[in-house]
Amino acid sequence: MKAYKFETIVLENGVIKIPEISRYKNQEIEIIVMFKPVAKKKKEKKSIDDFFEKWSGRFAKIETIRLA
Repeated sequence: MKAYKFETIVLENGVIKIPEISRYKNQEIEIIVMFKPVAKKKKEKKSIDDFFEKWSGRFAKIETIRLA
């Protein structure tokens, strides 16, 4: 059994276009649909210095100690 992989988009009306599908006329086929994962945006990690810069002025008389 041969397998072919095509990347395509489902149109708004639900139609899936497969390139060069006409060459497979009169043949039985099996179709498996796999959705590509949606890329999730990674939150940018902030440094401890950014945290101290943002919050250090909010608390009165708190001494911050930075550990290596």
